[in-house]
Amino acid sequence: MEWKPIISLCKINPKSVVGSKKAELMQQGDFPFFTSGSKIYYVNSYMIDGENIYINDGGVAGFRYYCGCAAYADHVISIKPTNVISKFMYYCLDAKTKFINNTFFRGTGIKNITRKDFFEMKVPVPPLPVQEEIVRILDKFTELEEELEEELELRKLQYEWYREQSLVFSRDGNNDVLPYIHKLLDEHCPNGVEWKPLWSVTAWDKKFNAVQQEQQKIVTSFKHVSAKELKSLACGGNVKLLSTGNFDGFTSRDVAGDNVNEGEVIAIPSGGNANVKYYKGCFVDSGNLLATVLTGVNCRYLYYVLDSKQDVIENYYRGSGIKHPSMFEILQIMIPIPPLPVQEVIVSALDNFSAMVTNISSGLPAEITARRKQYEYYRDKLLPFEPMN
Repeated sequence: MEWKPIISLCKINPKSVVGSKKAELMQQGDFPFFTSGSKIYYVNSYMIDGENIYINDGGVAGFRYYCGCAAYADHVISIKPTNVISKFMYYCLDAKTKFINNTFFRGTGIKNITRKDFFEMKVPVPPLPVQEEIVRILDKFTELEEELEEELELRKLQYEWYREQSLVFSRDGNNDVLPYIHKLLDEHCPNGVEWKPLWSVTAWDKKFNAVQQEQQKIVTSFKHVSAKELKSLACGGNVKLLSTGNFDGFTSRDVAGDNVNEGEVIAIPSGGNANVKYYKGCFVDSGNLLATVLTGVNCRYLYYVLDSKQDVIENYYRGSGIKHPSMFEILQIMIPIPPLPVQEVIVSALDNFSAMVTNISSGLPAEITARRKQYEYYRDKLLPFEPMN
């Protein structure tokens, strides 16, 4: 099989002078604007047309293929493959993402691609019929994965809609959609659902400034560790590592030692962005404000209510640099408190739907992961990167 340097198989498109922040402010339109991260904006003007590949030039290696009119940021390299099928070139680069990242991205701090060395990297160039067949096979796998991702996104939207409907308690709200909930409401609270401020149904593990003492009669106590220490504890086990962000892991009691807490809590970050979490059991926390519920409230029910109010809570995170929550305002958020039997029915319904959408060990996310592994397996089998003697 013939091998050729990338530079001999493509034309390098003009460098963009538009940064990602500027693109965010551009007039919205139908043309994708590719950044060096995962974000894609849609703007009203384009730079290039046709089949092109978009390459991160800073941070970590990443490749996108797109056919059509598009624009890209100043930290993206765009190439138009020549003398090779564009999609085949994309699959070749995608297969070598880890190698390219480790070999050609250099520097202290944010790394940048060494363009000269990258473009001199050789890739296999089989006959066109072979390229076409490889593209056909890999396209099938990517199409299946995209269909599953679209289905997952629809299920998430469906869950959010279902959650909102489950938490509407007005008489003209969701009678037709969720009649069994309104039947329970008619039985248990014919005069309507009581609404209470958040401070009256929760106890927190910190005394907040500007919050009156009568609104924080109970202050609980939990142990916390630094974010760095939290990640260092990850080893597998049944003790949850509760972070403020997307880090998700477990540890054991032996490793966590005296840092283990136990209970049923709702967590929001003490700094950063609003990210409401729930956990019941043994856990180690880092950087969260932790709430427990008072009598008459199902903790998971309250979590679902607060989860539906993420945007409201986010508005109460303020400050330059790292934002911090204004707990005085957050604690004033009004919460509908139906009788416990109604809360339990709502929790059961939302738990079932949430598990179908978000549980990584079952349903669509697991299927997407399996399809991704299947695609990578066939991609690596179809695209050998060891030159034959």
